[in-house]
Amino acid sequence: LESTTGIIVNYLIAKDVDSADRWLENMAEKRKFVSSKAFYHSLIHACGKVGDPHAASWCIRRMLRCGLRPNKVTFNSIVDACAKVGNVDLAQQWWEEMVEMGLQPNGITYNTMINACAQARDATKAEWWIQKMVDDGRSPCIVSFSTVIDAFAKTGSLSKAEAWFQRMQDFGVGVDAVIYNSLINACAKAGKPCKAEHYLQKMSGAGLKPDEKSYNGVINACAKGGAVERAESWFHHMQANSCKIDTITFGSVMHASARVGNVERVEHWIEEMQRHGLRPNLVCFNTILHACAHGGAYKKALLWFERMVEARIEPNKLSYNNMINASAKAGDFASAEQWLQAMAERNIHPDRITYMTLMREYQPVAGRGQACNDAAQRAYGAIVKAYVNLGNTKQVKHWLAEMAHAGVPLSSECLERCLQVASGDMRAVLAEQCSALPHRSGSGGGPKSHENGGRQQHATDESSLAATIKQLPLAMRPGLSPVSTAPSTPPPMPQDYSTRDLATPPGLELWGAGEVCMPARPPVLAHPAPNAAVWAPTAQDHFLPYAPAFATPIERSAIMHPGSPSWYGQDSLTTDSVTCIRFSV
Repeated sequence: LESTTGIIVNYLIAKDVDSADRWLENMAEKRKFVSSKAFYHSLIHACGKVGDPHAASWCIRRMLRCGLRPNKVTFNSIVDACAKVGNVDLAQQWWEEMVEMGLQPNGITYNTMINACAQARDATKAEWWIQKMVDDGRSPCIVSFSTVIDAFAKTGSLSKAEAWFQRMQDFGVGVDAVIYNSLINACAKAGKPCKAEHYLQKMSGAGLKPDEKSYNGVINACAKGGAVERAESWFHHMQANSCKIDTITFGSVMHASARVGNVERVEHWIEEMQRHGLRPNLVCFNTILHACAHGGAYKKALLWFERMVEARIEPNKLSYNNMINASAKAGDFASAEQWLQAMAERNIHPDRITYMTLMREYQPVAGRGQACNDAAQRAYGAIVKAYVNLGNTKQVKHWLAEMAHAGVPLSSECLERCLQVASGDMRAVLAEQCSALPHRSGSGGGPKSHENGGRQQHATDESSLAATIKQLPLAMRPGLSPVSTAPSTPPPMPQDYSTRDLATPPGLELWGAGEVCMPARPPVLAHPAPNAAVWAPTAQDHFLPYAPAFATPIERSAIMHPGSPSWYGQDSLTTDSVTCIRFSV
Protein backbone atom coordinates (compact mmCIF):
# COMPACT_ATOMS: atom_id res chain seq x y z
CA LEU A 1 0.00 0.00 0.00
CA GLU A 2 2.76 2.46 0.96
CA SER A 3 4.71 1.89 -2.28
CA THR A 4 1.56 2.33 -4.39
CA THR A 5 0.62 5.48 -2.50
CA GLY A 6 4.17 6.83 -2.90
CA ILE A 7 4.13 6.28 -6.68
CA ILE A 8 0.80 8.07 -7.12
CA VAL A 9 1.84 10.98 -4.87
CA ASN A 10 5.11 11.40 -6.81
CA TYR A 11 3.15 11.65 -10.07
CA LEU A 12 0.79 14.21 -8.54
CA ILE A 13 3.62 16.32 -7.11
CA ALA A 14 5.16 16.38 -10.61
CA LYS A 15 1.74 17.52 -11.95
CA ASP A 16 1.57 14.38 -14.09
CA VAL A 17 -2.07 13.55 -13.38
CA ASP A 18 -2.43 11.44 -16.55
CA SER A 19 0.23 8.98 -15.36
CA ALA A 20 -1.34 8.92 -11.88
CA ASP A 21 -4.74 8.17 -13.45
CA ARG A 22 -3.36 5.38 -15.68
CA TRP A 23 -1.52 3.80 -12.74
CA LEU A 24 -4.69 3.75 -10.64
CA GLU A 25 -6.66 2.24 -13.55
CA ASN A 26 -4.10 -0.55 -13.96
CA MET A 27 -3.88 -1.19 -10.22
CA ALA A 28 -7.70 -1.30 -9.85
CA GLU A 29 -7.81 -4.35 -12.17
CA LYS A 30 -5.25 -6.24 -10.05
CA ARG A 31 -5.89 -5.09 -6.48
CA LYS A 32 -9.33 -4.25 -5.14
CA PHE A 33 -8.04 -2.16 -2.22
CA VAL A 34 -7.13 0.59 -4.72
CA SER A 35 -10.87 1.23 -5.16
CA SER A 36 -11.59 1.56 -1.43
CA LYS A 37 -12.19 4.71 0.66
CA ALA A 38 -9.36 3.73 2.99
CA PHE A 39 -6.89 3.79 0.08
CA TYR A 40 -8.05 7.24 -1.05
CA HIS A 41 -7.89 8.50 2.55
CA SER A 42 -4.28 7.34 2.71
CA LEU A 43 -3.60 9.15 -0.59
CA ILE A 44 -5.15 12.40 0.70
CA HIS A 45 -3.17 12.11 3.93
CA ALA A 46 0.09 11.49 2.00
CA CYS A 47 -0.54 14.53 -0.22
CA GLY A 48 -1.14 16.61 2.91
CA LYS A 49 2.15 15.45 4.45
CA VAL A 50 4.12 16.66 1.41
CA GLY A 51 2.25 19.99 1.49
CA ASP A 52 0.23 19.65 -1.71
CA PRO A 53 -3.49 20.24 -1.00
CA HIS A 54 -4.26 20.52 -4.73
CA ALA A 55 -3.00 16.95 -5.25
CA ALA A 56 -5.20 15.91 -2.31
CA SER A 57 -8.13 17.64 -4.01
CA TRP A 58 -7.50 15.64 -7.18
CA CYS A 59 -7.74 12.45 -5.11
CA ILE A 60 -11.22 13.38 -3.88
CA ARG A 61 -12.38 14.22 -7.41
CA ARG A 62 -11.17 10.85 -8.65
CA MET A 63 -12.76 9.14 -5.66
CA LEU A 64 -16.11 10.61 -6.73
CA ARG A 65 -15.55 9.44 -10.32
CA CYS A 66 -15.11 5.92 -8.97
CA GLY A 67 -18.53 6.14 -7.28
CA LEU A 68 -17.16 6.45 -3.75
CA ARG A 69 -19.03 8.93 -1.59
CA PRO A 70 -16.76 11.05 0.69
CA ASN A 71 -17.54 11.00 4.41
CA LYS A 72 -16.49 13.22 7.33
CA VAL A 73 -13.09 11.54 7.50
CA THR A 74 -12.52 12.39 3.83
CA PHE A 75 -13.40 16.05 4.27
CA ASN A 76 -11.49 16.40 7.54
CA SER A 77 -8.44 14.94 5.77
CA ILE A 78 -8.61 17.36 2.85
CA VAL A 79 -9.20 20.35 5.13
CA ASP A 80 -6.20 19.23 7.18
CA ALA A 81 -4.08 19.03 4.00
CA CYS A 82 -5.05 22.66 3.29
CA ALA A 83 -4.40 23.66 6.91
CA LYS A 84 -0.83 22.33 6.86
CA VAL A 85 0.14 24.96 4.27
CA GLY A 86 -2.26 27.68 5.46
CA ASN A 87 -4.46 27.55 2.33
CA VAL A 88 -7.58 28.98 3.97
CA ASP A 89 -9.51 29.63 0.75
CA LEU A 90 -9.21 26.04 -0.48
CA ALA A 91 -10.04 24.71 3.01
CA GLN A 92 -13.19 26.84 3.05
CA GLN A 93 -14.20 25.56 -0.42
CA TRP A 94 -14.08 21.98 0.86
CA TRP A 95 -15.98 23.00 4.00
CA GLU A 96 -18.75 24.35 1.76
CA GLU A 97 -18.78 21.19 -0.39
CA MET A 98 -19.03 19.11 2.79
CA VAL A 99 -22.12 21.06 3.89
CA GLU A 100 -23.66 20.87 0.39
CA MET A 101 -23.35 17.07 0.52
CA GLY A 102 -25.42 17.08 3.71
CA LEU A 103 -22.54 16.29 6.08
CA GLN A 104 -22.36 18.29 9.31
CA PRO A 105 -18.86 19.45 10.34
CA ASN A 106 -17.73 18.07 13.70
CA GLY A 107 -15.34 19.44 16.31
CA ILE A 108 -12.33 18.16 14.33
CA THR A 109 -13.48 20.06 11.23
CA TYR A 110 -13.85 23.32 13.17
CA ASN A 111 -10.47 22.89 14.84
CA THR A 112 -8.83 22.15 11.50
CA MET A 113 -10.31 25.32 9.98
CA ILE A 114 -9.01 27.30 12.97
CA ASN A 115 -5.59 25.71 12.43
CA ALA A 116 -5.64 26.60 8.71
CA CYS A 117 -6.09 30.26 9.65
CA ALA A 118 -3.38 30.03 12.31
CA GLN A 119 -0.93 28.53 9.81
CA ALA A 120 -1.73 31.40 7.45
CA ARG A 121 -0.92 33.87 10.28
CA ASP A 122 -4.49 35.16 10.06
CA ALA A 123 -5.38 35.29 13.75
CA THR A 124 -8.48 37.41 13.13
CA LYS A 125 -9.98 34.72 10.87
CA ALA A 126 -9.03 32.01 13.37
CA GLU A 127 -10.96 34.02 15.96
CA TRP A 128 -13.93 34.17 13.56
CA TRP A 129 -13.98 30.38 13.21
CA ILE A 130 -13.85 29.67 16.94
CA GLN A 131 -16.67 32.16 17.43
CA LYS A 132 -18.63 30.40 14.65
CA MET A 133 -17.98 27.14 16.48
CA VAL A 134 -19.59 28.63 19.61
CA ASP A 135 -22.47 30.19 17.62
CA ASP A 136 -23.16 26.82 15.94
CA GLY A 137 -23.61 25.20 19.34
CA ARG A 138 -20.24 23.45 19.48
CA SER A 139 -18.11 23.66 22.62
CA PRO A 140 -14.50 24.65 21.93
CA CYS A 141 -11.94 22.31 23.49
CA ILE A 142 -8.38 22.90 24.67
CA VAL A 143 -7.14 22.43 21.07
CA SER A 144 -9.52 25.15 19.82
CA PHE A 145 -8.40 27.67 22.43
CA SER A 146 -4.69 26.84 22.26
CA THR A 147 -4.71 27.26 18.47
CA VAL A 148 -6.35 30.71 18.65
CA ILE A 149 -4.14 31.85 21.54
CA ASP A 150 -1.03 30.67 19.66
CA ALA A 151 -2.22 32.43 16.47
CA PHE A 152 -2.44 35.76 18.30
CA ALA A 153 0.83 35.05 20.14
CA LYS A 154 2.69 34.60 16.83
CA THR A 155 1.41 37.95 15.56
CA GLY A 156 2.43 39.66 18.81
CA SER A 157 -1.13 40.53 19.83
CA LEU A 158 -0.76 39.98 23.57
CA SER A 159 -4.08 41.57 24.55
CA LYS A 160 -6.04 39.25 22.22
CA ALA A 161 -4.13 36.18 23.42
CA GLU A 162 -4.92 37.12 27.03
CA ALA A 163 -8.59 37.74 26.19
CA TRP A 164 -8.96 34.21 24.76
CA PHE A 165 -7.03 32.81 27.74
CA GLN A 166 -9.71 34.36 29.97
CA ARG A 167 -12.55 33.03 27.78
CA MET A 168 -10.98 29.59 27.97
CA GLN A 169 -11.17 29.73 31.75
CA ASP A 170 -14.76 31.03 31.56
CA PHE A 171 -15.65 27.93 29.51
CA GLY A 172 -14.13 25.77 32.24
CA VAL A 173 -11.45 24.34 29.96
CA GLY A 174 -8.26 23.32 31.77
CA VAL A 175 -5.00 25.11 31.01
CA ASP A 176 -1.87 23.15 30.09
CA ALA A 177 1.82 23.95 29.53
CA VAL A 178 1.23 24.57 25.80
CA ILE A 179 -1.17 27.42 26.61
CA TYR A 180 1.24 29.03 29.08
CA ASN A 181 4.11 28.73 26.60
CA SER A 182 1.98 30.45 23.95
CA LEU A 183 1.23 33.31 26.35
CA ILE A 184 4.93 33.65 27.25
CA ASN A 185 5.71 33.70 23.53
CA ALA A 186 3.14 36.48 23.06
CA CYS A 187 4.85 38.46 25.82
CA ALA A 188 8.21 37.91 24.12
CA LYS A 189 6.86 39.17 20.78
CA ALA A 190 5.52 42.26 22.53
CA GLY A 191 8.75 42.81 24.51
CA LYS A 192 6.98 42.51 27.89
CA PRO A 193 9.43 40.75 30.26
CA CYS A 194 7.37 41.39 33.42
CA LYS A 195 4.29 39.69 31.97
CA ALA A 196 6.38 36.79 30.65
CA GLU A 197 7.79 36.26 34.14
CA HIS A 198 4.24 36.51 35.55
CA TYR A 199 2.97 33.68 33.32
CA LEU A 200 6.04 31.54 34.08
CA GLN A 201 5.35 31.90 37.81
CA LYS A 202 1.64 31.24 37.26
CA MET A 203 2.56 28.12 35.31
CA SER A 204 4.68 26.84 38.23
CA GLY A 205 1.88 27.74 40.65
CA ALA A 206 -0.53 25.57 38.64
CA GLY A 207 1.73 22.57 39.21
CA LEU A 208 3.12 22.62 35.66
CA LYS A 209 6.88 22.35 35.22
CA PRO A 210 8.36 24.99 32.90
CA ASP A 211 10.41 23.48 30.06
CA GLU A 212 13.08 24.90 27.73
CA LYS A 213 10.37 26.59 25.62
CA SER A 214 9.07 28.39 28.70
CA TYR A 215 12.49 29.68 29.74
CA ASN A 216 13.55 30.53 26.19
CA GLY A 217 10.39 32.61 25.86
CA VAL A 218 11.11 34.54 29.07
CA ILE A 219 14.76 35.13 28.07
CA ASN A 220 13.58 36.33 24.65
CA ALA A 221 11.06 38.69 26.29
CA CYS A 222 13.82 40.16 28.47
CA ALA A 223 16.08 40.52 25.42
CA LYS A 224 13.46 42.39 23.42
CA GLY A 225 12.63 44.54 26.43
CA GLY A 226 16.29 45.52 26.84
CA ALA A 227 16.59 43.76 30.24
CA VAL A 228 20.06 42.22 29.74
CA GLU A 229 20.76 41.27 33.37
CA ARG A 230 17.33 39.64 33.77
CA ALA A 231 17.84 37.63 30.57
CA GLU A 232 21.15 36.31 31.89
CA SER A 233 19.62 35.65 35.31
CA TRP A 234 16.88 33.47 33.76
CA PHE A 235 19.57 31.62 31.79
CA HIS A 236 21.27 30.64 35.06
CA HIS A 237 17.89 29.81 36.63
CA MET A 238 17.24 27.51 33.69
CA GLN A 239 20.56 25.76 34.29
CA ALA A 240 19.75 25.35 37.97
CA ASN A 241 16.46 23.63 37.07
CA SER A 242 18.28 21.13 34.81
CA CYS A 243 16.47 22.31 31.67
CA LYS A 244 18.00 21.52 28.31
CA ILE A 245 20.00 24.51 27.04
CA ASP A 246 20.15 24.66 23.26
CA THR A 247 21.18 26.98 20.44
CA ILE A 248 17.89 28.90 20.76
CA THR A 249 18.64 29.62 24.45
CA PHE A 250 22.09 30.98 23.69
CA GLY A 251 20.75 32.92 20.71
CA SER A 252 18.15 34.61 22.92
CA VAL A 253 20.59 35.62 25.66
CA MET A 254 23.06 36.91 23.00
CA HIS A 255 20.27 38.96 21.46
CA ALA A 256 19.82 40.84 24.76
CA SER A 257 23.41 42.14 24.66
CA ALA A 258 23.37 42.67 20.89
CA ARG A 259 20.42 45.07 21.16
CA VAL A 260 22.51 47.42 23.30
CA GLY A 261 25.63 46.99 21.15
CA ASN A 262 27.65 45.08 23.79
CA VAL A 263 29.92 43.14 21.42
CA GLU A 264 32.19 41.78 24.17
CA ARG A 265 29.25 40.24 26.03
CA VAL A 266 27.91 38.58 22.88
CA GLU A 267 31.40 37.16 22.27
CA HIS A 268 31.39 35.80 25.84
CA TRP A 269 28.15 33.93 25.20
CA ILE A 270 29.44 32.48 21.93
CA GLU A 271 32.42 31.10 23.86
CA GLU A 272 30.04 29.70 26.50
CA MET A 273 27.99 28.10 23.78
CA GLN A 274 31.06 26.38 22.32
CA ARG A 275 32.05 25.16 25.80
CA HIS A 276 28.63 23.45 25.94
CA GLY A 277 29.52 21.62 22.72
CA LEU A 278 27.16 23.69 20.56
CA ARG A 279 28.15 25.26 17.25
CA PRO A 280 26.97 28.82 16.49
CA ASN A 281 24.41 28.84 13.68
CA LEU A 282 23.40 31.58 11.23
CA VAL A 283 21.20 33.29 13.84
CA CYS A 284 24.11 33.48 16.29
CA PHE A 285 26.48 34.93 13.70
CA ASN A 286 23.88 37.47 12.60
CA THR A 287 23.41 38.42 16.26
CA ILE A 288 27.11 39.23 16.73
CA LEU A 289 27.13 41.10 13.39
CA HIS A 290 24.12 43.12 14.60
CA ALA A 291 25.97 43.95 17.84
CA CYS A 292 28.99 45.14 15.83
CA ALA A 293 26.78 47.22 13.53
CA HIS A 294 24.98 48.77 16.50
CA GLY A 295 28.29 49.95 17.93
CA GLY A 296 29.94 50.81 14.59
CA ALA A 297 32.62 48.14 15.21
CA TYR A 298 33.28 47.43 11.55
CA LYS A 299 36.62 45.63 12.01
CA LYS A 300 35.07 43.17 14.46
CA ALA A 301 32.11 42.68 12.16
CA LEU A 302 34.53 41.84 9.35
CA LEU A 303 36.31 39.32 11.59
CA TRP A 304 33.06 37.56 12.54
CA PHE A 305 31.81 37.54 8.96
CA GLU A 306 35.04 35.75 7.95
CA ARG A 307 34.53 33.26 10.79
CA MET A 308 30.99 32.61 9.59
CA VAL A 309 32.25 31.84 6.07
CA GLU A 310 35.03 29.62 7.51
CA ALA A 311 32.32 27.70 9.41
CA ARG A 312 30.65 27.09 6.02
CA ILE A 313 27.55 29.00 7.01
CA GLU A 314 26.00 30.81 4.06
CA PRO A 315 25.35 34.51 4.80
CA ASN A 316 21.80 35.71 4.17
CA LYS A 317 20.21 39.10 3.57
CA LEU A 318 20.36 40.00 7.26
CA SER A 319 24.10 39.23 7.31
CA TYR A 320 24.79 41.62 4.44
CA ASN A 321 22.49 44.31 5.82
CA ASN A 322 24.44 44.13 9.08
CA MET A 323 27.76 44.49 7.23
CA ILE A 324 26.43 47.45 5.24
CA ASN A 325 25.21 49.02 8.48
CA ALA A 326 28.49 48.38 10.34
CA SER A 327 30.70 49.83 7.59
CA ALA A 328 28.43 52.83 6.94
CA LYS A 329 28.13 53.59 10.66
CA ALA A 330 31.94 53.55 10.85
CA GLY A 331 31.98 56.15 8.06
CA ASP A 332 33.39 53.72 5.50
CA PHE A 333 30.84 54.30 2.73
CA ALA A 334 33.09 52.78 0.06
CA SER A 335 33.04 49.45 1.93
CA ALA A 336 29.27 49.76 2.45
CA GLU A 337 28.81 49.97 -1.32
CA GLN A 338 31.20 47.04 -1.82
CA TRP A 339 29.08 44.93 0.54
CA LEU A 340 26.00 46.00 -1.38
CA GLN A 341 27.71 44.89 -4.60
CA ALA A 342 28.69 41.54 -3.04
CA MET A 343 25.11 41.08 -1.85
CA ALA A 344 23.72 41.63 -5.36
CA GLU A 345 26.36 39.34 -6.92
CA ARG A 346 25.09 36.47 -4.74
CA ASN A 347 21.56 37.08 -5.99
CA ILE A 348 20.48 38.34 -2.55
CA HIS A 349 18.33 41.33 -3.42
CA PRO A 350 18.42 44.49 -1.29
CA ASP A 351 15.13 45.32 0.41
CA ARG A 352 13.55 48.25 2.22
CA ILE A 353 15.78 47.63 5.25
CA THR A 354 18.89 47.84 3.05
CA TYR A 355 17.68 51.13 1.60
CA MET A 356 16.76 52.61 4.99
CA THR A 357 20.11 51.51 6.45
CA LEU A 358 22.00 53.30 3.68
CA MET A 359 19.79 56.38 3.85
CA ARG A 360 20.10 56.66 7.64
CA GLU A 361 23.89 56.54 7.51
CA TYR A 362 24.22 58.82 4.46
CA GLN A 363 22.04 61.52 5.99
CA PRO A 364 24.53 63.04 8.49
CA VAL A 365 27.09 63.71 5.73
CA ALA A 366 24.56 65.54 3.54
CA GLY A 367 23.86 69.27 3.75
CA ARG A 368 21.33 70.19 6.40
CA GLY A 369 18.58 71.60 4.17
CA GLN A 370 18.93 68.83 1.59
CA ALA A 371 19.81 65.99 4.01
CA CYS A 372 16.80 63.75 3.38
CA ASN A 373 16.76 64.25 -0.36
CA ASP A 374 20.51 63.81 -0.85
CA ALA A 375 20.58 60.74 1.42
CA ALA A 376 17.71 59.16 -0.54
CA GLN A 377 19.52 59.90 -3.82
CA ARG A 378 22.72 58.31 -2.56
CA ALA A 379 20.96 55.25 -1.11
CA TYR A 380 18.91 54.55 -4.23
CA GLY A 381 21.89 55.42 -6.43
CA ALA A 382 24.16 52.91 -4.66
CA ILE A 383 21.62 50.10 -5.22
CA VAL A 384 21.07 51.04 -8.87
CA LYS A 385 24.83 51.17 -9.51
CA ALA A 386 25.31 47.70 -7.99
CA TYR A 387 22.85 46.20 -10.46
CA VAL A 388 24.16 48.24 -13.39
CA ASN A 389 27.61 46.76 -12.66
CA LEU A 390 26.05 43.28 -12.80
CA GLY A 391 24.07 44.05 -15.95
CA ASN A 392 20.86 43.04 -14.16
CA THR A 393 18.30 44.94 -16.22
CA LYS A 394 15.29 43.64 -14.29
CA GLN A 395 16.54 44.93 -10.94
CA VAL A 396 17.70 48.25 -12.43
CA LYS A 397 14.16 48.79 -13.75
CA HIS A 398 12.70 47.80 -10.38
CA TRP A 399 14.78 50.25 -8.35
CA LEU A 400 14.43 53.11 -10.85
CA ALA A 401 10.67 52.54 -10.66
CA GLU A 402 10.95 52.69 -6.85
CA MET A 403 12.75 56.03 -7.20
CA ALA A 404 10.04 57.35 -9.51
CA HIS A 405 7.33 56.23 -7.12
CA ALA A 406 9.12 57.87 -4.19
CA GLY A 407 9.70 61.05 -6.22
CA VAL A 408 13.44 60.94 -5.61
CA PRO A 409 15.56 62.69 -8.27
CA LEU A 410 18.38 60.77 -9.91
CA SER A 411 21.64 62.63 -9.37
CA SER A 412 23.80 63.51 -12.36
CA GLU A 413 26.80 61.87 -10.69
CA CYS A 414 24.94 58.56 -10.31
CA LEU A 415 23.69 58.67 -13.89
CA GLU A 416 27.18 59.40 -15.22
CA ARG A 417 28.76 56.55 -13.24
CA CYS A 418 26.06 54.14 -14.39
CA LEU A 419 26.48 55.13 -18.04
CA GLN A 420 30.26 54.63 -17.80
CA VAL A 421 29.87 50.90 -17.07
CA ALA A 422 26.51 50.20 -18.74
CA SER A 423 26.25 48.08 -21.87
CA GLY A 424 24.23 49.19 -24.90
CA ASP A 425 21.03 47.49 -23.71
CA MET A 426 21.48 48.82 -20.18
CA ARG A 427 22.03 52.34 -21.52
CA ALA A 428 18.68 52.10 -23.32
CA VAL A 429 16.99 50.95 -20.09
CA LEU A 430 18.55 53.83 -18.14
CA ALA A 431 17.44 56.34 -20.77
CA GLU A 432 13.89 54.96 -20.85
CA GLN A 433 13.44 54.67 -17.10
CA CYS A 434 15.15 57.96 -16.26
CA SER A 435 12.73 59.87 -18.51
CA ALA A 436 10.10 59.29 -15.81
CA LEU A 437 12.41 60.48 -13.04
CA PRO A 438 12.84 64.09 -11.84
CA HIS A 439 16.61 64.28 -12.45
CA ARG A 440 18.68 67.42 -12.14
CA SER A 441 19.71 69.61 -15.00
CA GLY A 442 23.30 70.73 -15.54
CA SER A 443 26.42 68.76 -16.36
CA GLY A 444 26.04 65.01 -16.60
CA GLY A 445 22.25 64.89 -16.80
CA GLY A 446 19.00 66.73 -17.10
CA PRO A 447 17.02 68.04 -20.04
CA LYS A 448 18.79 69.77 -22.90
CA SER A 449 17.85 73.37 -23.58
CA HIS A 450 18.34 76.06 -26.17
CA GLU A 451 18.50 79.84 -25.93
CA ASN A 452 15.65 81.98 -27.18
CA GLY A 453 15.53 85.70 -26.48
CA GLY A 454 18.04 85.45 -23.63
CA ARG A 455 15.99 82.82 -21.80
CA GLN A 456 16.65 79.12 -21.30
CA GLN A 457 13.76 77.28 -22.96
CA HIS A 458 12.56 73.69 -23.00
CA ALA A 459 10.38 71.91 -25.52
CA THR A 460 7.11 70.76 -23.99
CA ASP A 461 5.53 67.45 -24.91
CA GLU A 462 1.96 67.48 -23.59
CA SER A 463 1.66 63.69 -23.60
CA SER A 464 4.86 63.28 -21.56
CA LEU A 465 3.64 65.99 -19.19
CA ALA A 466 0.40 64.10 -18.70
CA ALA A 467 2.37 60.93 -17.93
CA THR A 468 4.50 62.85 -15.46
CA ILE A 469 1.43 64.28 -13.73
CA LYS A 470 0.00 60.78 -13.24
CA GLN A 471 3.15 59.74 -11.38
CA LEU A 472 2.96 62.62 -8.92
CA PRO A 473 1.58 62.26 -5.39
CA LEU A 474 -2.01 63.48 -5.21
CA ALA A 475 -1.08 66.63 -3.33
CA MET A 476 1.16 67.68 -6.23
CA ARG A 477 -1.41 67.32 -8.99
CA PRO A 478 -3.37 70.24 -10.46
CA GLY A 479 -6.68 71.17 -8.94
CA LEU A 480 -5.61 71.83 -5.35
CA SER A 481 -6.74 75.01 -3.69
CA PRO A 482 -4.34 77.89 -4.42
CA VAL A 483 -2.82 79.95 -1.65
CA SER A 484 -5.40 82.67 -1.12
CA THR A 485 -3.60 85.08 1.17
CA ALA A 486 -1.06 87.48 -0.31
CA PRO A 487 0.34 90.83 0.74
CA SER A 488 -0.86 93.82 -1.23
CA THR A 489 2.69 94.59 -2.29
CA PRO A 490 5.21 91.76 -2.73
CA PRO A 491 8.79 92.34 -1.62
CA PRO A 492 10.98 93.95 -4.29
CA MET A 493 12.67 91.63 -6.77
CA PRO A 494 16.44 91.54 -6.10
CA GLN A 495 18.23 93.06 -9.06
CA ASP A 496 20.73 90.16 -9.10
CA TYR A 497 17.94 87.80 -10.16
CA SER A 498 16.68 89.22 -13.41
CA THR A 499 14.87 87.14 -16.01
CA ARG A 500 17.91 87.25 -18.25
CA ASP A 501 20.06 85.61 -15.56
CA LEU A 502 17.33 83.27 -14.35
CA ALA A 503 19.30 80.03 -14.80
CA THR A 504 22.70 81.24 -13.65
CA PRO A 505 22.69 82.63 -10.08
CA PRO A 506 24.21 80.39 -7.38
CA GLY A 507 21.67 78.31 -5.48
CA LEU A 508 19.13 78.54 -8.31
CA GLU A 509 18.63 75.70 -10.77
CA LEU A 510 16.27 75.63 -13.75
CA TRP A 511 14.22 72.52 -14.34
CA GLY A 512 12.71 71.26 -17.58
CA ALA A 513 9.05 71.34 -18.47
CA GLY A 514 6.99 68.92 -16.45
CA GLU A 515 9.78 67.92 -14.11
CA VAL A 516 9.25 67.74 -10.40
CA CYS A 517 10.81 69.81 -7.64
CA MET A 518 11.59 67.73 -4.55
CA PRO A 519 13.35 69.72 -1.79
CA ALA A 520 14.12 67.84 1.41
CA ARG A 521 11.61 69.95 3.33
CA PRO A 522 8.90 72.27 2.06
CA PRO A 523 9.96 75.94 2.12
CA VAL A 524 7.85 78.31 4.21
CA LEU A 525 5.08 79.73 2.05
CA ALA A 526 5.37 83.42 2.86
CA HIS A 527 4.64 86.48 0.69
CA PRO A 528 3.07 84.68 -2.30
CA ALA A 529 3.05 86.98 -5.31
CA PRO A 530 -0.32 88.17 -6.64
CA ASN A 531 -1.79 85.68 -9.15
CA ALA A 532 1.15 83.32 -8.58
CA ALA A 533 0.54 79.73 -9.64
CA VAL A 534 1.48 78.14 -6.32
CA TRP A 535 -0.30 75.38 -4.40
CA ALA A 536 0.04 74.70 -0.69
CA PRO A 537 1.62 71.31 0.17
CA THR A 538 0.37 68.98 2.87
CA ALA A 539 2.53 67.80 5.76
CA GLN A 540 3.19 64.57 3.86
CA ASP A 541 4.19 66.09 0.53
CA HIS A 542 6.94 68.26 -0.84
CA PHE A 543 6.54 71.63 -2.56
CA LEU A 544 6.06 72.00 -6.29
CA PRO A 545 5.75 75.28 -8.23
CA TYR A 546 3.02 74.42 -10.69
CA ALA A 547 1.21 75.67 -13.78
CA PRO A 548 -2.56 75.00 -13.89
CA ALA A 549 -2.96 71.83 -16.00
CA PHE A 550 0.05 72.93 -18.08
CA ALA A 551 -2.43 74.44 -20.49
CA THR A 552 -2.45 78.23 -20.37
CA PRO A 553 0.43 80.74 -20.24
CA ILE A 554 1.49 81.80 -16.77
CA GLU A 555 1.41 85.55 -16.57
CA ARG A 556 3.17 85.43 -13.23
CA SER A 557 4.91 82.40 -11.72
CA ALA A 558 6.57 81.98 -8.37
CA ILE A 559 10.25 81.85 -7.67
CA MET A 560 12.07 81.93 -4.39
CA HIS A 561 15.01 84.07 -3.45
CA PRO A 562 17.81 81.83 -2.08
CA GLY A 563 18.40 82.45 1.59
CA SER A 564 14.96 83.82 2.39
CA PRO A 565 11.48 82.31 2.74
CA SER A 566 9.92 84.98 0.55
CA TRP A 567 8.20 84.39 -2.78
CA TYR A 568 8.70 86.79 -5.67
CA GLY A 569 6.64 87.24 -8.80
CA GLN A 570 8.34 87.02 -12.17
CA ASP A 571 6.80 88.03 -15.48
CA SER A 572 6.75 86.23 -18.84
CA LEU A 573 7.18 82.58 -17.84
CA THR A 574 4.97 80.40 -20.08
CA THR A 575 4.18 76.72 -20.27
CA ASP A 576 6.14 76.32 -23.49
CA SER A 577 9.28 77.61 -21.81
CA VAL A 578 9.53 76.71 -18.12
CA THR A 579 7.05 75.04 -15.81
CA CYS A 580 9.13 74.28 -12.75
CA ILE A 581 12.00 75.97 -10.95
CA ARG A 582 14.04 74.26 -8.26
CA PHE A 583 15.61 76.22 -5.43
CA SER A 584 18.39 75.18 -3.07
CA VAL A 585 17.37 76.39 0.39
